[in-house]
Amino acid sequence: KSKKKGKKKKVKFDEENSNELLSKSITGGAGTALSNLNIVDDDSVTESTTSSLQSAKEKITKLKGKFQKKMDASQFRHINEKLYTTTGEEALEMFSKKPELFEIYHRGFTNQVEKWEVNPVDRILQIIQKLGEDKVIADFGCGDAKIAQTLQNAVFSFDLVKHNEHVIVANSSKVPLGDKSVDIAVFCVSLMGTDFKDFIREARRVLRPKGRLIIAEVTSRISDITEFVNGVEELGFANLEKNEPNNYFVELIFKKTKPKENKGKFESLALKPCSYKKR
Repeated sequence: KSKKKGKKKKVKFDEENSNELLSKSITGGAGTALSNLNIVDDDSVTESTTSSLQSAKEKITKLKGKFQKKMDASQFRHINEKLYTTTGEEALEMFSKKPELFEIYHRGFTNQVEKWEVNPVDRILQIIQKLGEDKVIADFGCGDAKIAQTLQNAVFSFDLVKHNEHVIVANSSKVPLGDKSVDIAVFCVSLMGTDFKDFIREARRVLRPKGRLIIAEVTSRISDITEFVNGVEELGFANLEKNEPNNYFVELIFKKTKPKENKGKFESLALKPCSYKKR
């Protein structure tokens, strides 16, 4: 027995439909727009119809991507300013309550890094490689733990959220390491809290005698590099190198020594928070 096949309903997609779908998709009404498309009985769908549908989908995808990037950039700036103006403990509490904020921050930071001519963590990797694979490293504010993922050294990677299996969740002012247990301490654009001096003190605590402290920081945060270096030295370090690979970053390498007498003031050790224009 032969079965009579019914005609399939095809979507007739014209330019007006395309623009309506595109507009409503961006505002969350894609489902309504789709339901309003003209449904007609037609045995064939022309190539132009298929092309129009594909073009609309591509426009929607492109516009959604742009919209998401703008949203991420705005949220990244807000979170970034928050991190510069709170203590490490407050930042840890913020991300503990809303870990999704860290994912937004990390996406924004990653997008920002892609625009840099020089990534400071790549330069730090080169410095550590010259010091040897036997050196134990503490990476404070490690992000995605690139140092641990790249080198063969033993690396303790600390940050406020466990972004991957390499990361240990900890406030940089109090990490779970014993005294004099590492050879190199790294702060790669991570001296962000208002209590960042405590981060450096903690790095000194875990460093072995003559251990290395490596700091990469945004130049605009430092009013006077010489004064900043003097402030770090007062905490118990001697500056070995000061490099400025470009106009954006400064790279400092210190050796652990005895702290200087300063009655705990350290006025010269100051960093400006990164701020953004209101948009």
